[in-house]
Amino acid sequence: MSDGAAALLEKLDLRHNYLSQPVRQRIRTMLEPAGVKVDLDQDDAEWDEDDDGTVQRYVSVAE
Repeated sequence: MSDGAAALLEKLDLRHNYLSQPVRQRIRTMLEPAGVKVDLDQDDAEWDEDDDGTVQRYVSVAE
């Protein structure tokens, strides 16, 4: 494996996600034993609901 590919596998940043708890746990279970640091600090699903129940979602990276 090249140094660049190895660097990509050191850390996976999935902060501000909409993943369910079972999926988050599955990601950790699969990747952390392989030495990949997984950052799933904040689940944004609860932050995106307006007072009227409308859900707003935004992309963090786009074309």
